[in-house]
Amino acid sequence: MHILRITTDFLLGLSVAGIFASLFFMKKKTGRAFFFTCLSLSAVLLPMALEGTDTGGIHSRGVIIIAAAGTALFPVAYTLLAKNYIKIKNKILLYPILILAVTFFAFSLFFIEWKNQVMSLLLIAFSVYMIYFLLNSIFFSKKLYLMLQAGHISGICLSGISFYSGRSLYYSIAIVALFVLTISIFITGYHKKISMLSHHLAKTRQLNGQLAHTTLRLKQKSEQLKMLIQEKDIELMQMSKHASLAEITTGIAHELTQPITGIKGIAQNMIDDINEDEFDALQAVVELLKICTLVDKSSSIIDHIRNFSRKSGMTMLPVDINRIVLDAIDLINLQFKKNNIDIVLILNENVNKICGDRISLEQLVINLLINARDAIIERKKAEHDDYTGKITICTDCTASGVRLIIEDNGTGISQDIVKKIWSPFFTTKRRSNSTGVGLSISNKILKEHNAAVTIDSQPGMGTRFTMHFPLRKESPVSAGS
Repeated sequence: MHILRITTDFLLGLSVAGIFASLFFMKKKTGRAFFFTCLSLSAVLLPMALEGTDTGGIHSRGVIIIAAAGTALFPVAYTLLAKNYIKIKNKILLYPILILAVTFFAFSLFFIEWKNQVMSLLLIAFSVYMIYFLLNSIFFSKKLYLMLQAGHISGICLSGISFYSGRSLYYSIAIVALFVLTISIFITGYHKKISMLSHHLAKTRQLNGQLAHTTLRLKQKSEQLKMLIQEKDIELMQMSKHASLAEITTGIAHELTQPITGIKGIAQNMIDDINEDEFDALQAVVELLKICTLVDKSSSIIDHIRNFSRKSGMTMLPVDINRIVLDAIDLINLQFKKNNIDIVLILNENVNKICGDRISLEQLVINLLINARDAIIERKKAEHDDYTGKITICTDCTASGVRLIIEDNGTGISQDIVKKIWSPFFTTKRRSNSTGVGLSISNKILKEHNAAVTIDSQPGMGTRFTMHFPLRKESPVSAGS
């Protein structure tokens, strides 16, 4: 009896501790089920713990009612816990157990002398009910399944003994045994969850390692591709420059022919003066100064062409948009004179400098002027002799930057084509006359300079490109129509 008392006190202490511990997890279904299970066990063990004390012992009516309430509550609490951990093909219904428990508890109150027999019948009915459902259950542990079935069969046997003997000790032992099994379910379930989480965490760490390795490789590949794209962009821009130079070669040759012809004429005059003994030293100095001026002009033209055709990346520096427009016209002016195209300049002398690459911006202006020239030539073929091609270039200040407008009175662009003109290698010209990269490169230059562009065009009337360059570097604005 001494061992039984120690065991009873230990289990009672354990169940009370379980009650307080489960209070922290009352938001969880498992926490609530565990709370009611521990509460029911405490009520069942209370008469045995009070036996031999001065509180009236197990024969106190209040203690008897508490024990009966705990015995009636146990099947409900156990069912709640089983619903969370046991996968039943046919869902366990709580309501029949609840109705059964309330009914038997009421009977035990009315026939208190038959309380032990009534509670024994309740536990027998509950155990039969659970055995039926466990037969249709799916367990992650066959050992646990056998233990539960053995526990319920033992519960039937002990409750039967308790019914015939009229003693509560035997069905109390059955409840304690099922409580131990309940704790086993609780611990086993959480152990399984912890094991699964540990496995998932290990797998996640492994996948994170693989992902980090893959990300590093992709980053390296991305850097390589980025460098390759930058190289290809520079090559494409260089091709566009060469294409522009190929179209204005005649004008460049004419620009160089003029100073060279002048140098030759001055030199021939000096030779004639020397041969006829009419050499004048002062006059010779003047002529030589003219030669130097013409050489400087030739050198300036050559330097301009060399700088324009040089393969290099962009160097952002403060530049004057008016100077860029004038330099671009110097390269291609003869082409426009040859085709009787007037260039009208409306340049605001007070425009602010913008941050940009001088050569790239000059290429942008040349590309747009060449396109305007081709549109005018195309319209001339269909117009009468009184048609005169005209290109107007305007610069002006705005509240946030500088505006550059290039407008022509050529053939214009239809709306369905306007959406495509920025695409690489798209062209409406004959392939022998165009590479289709001019406007694509122009679009890239605009983006590099954070410039916005709008296109206003009417077929047969002309096209106007309006470009806005910010005074300082801002977030890129996509070029579009």
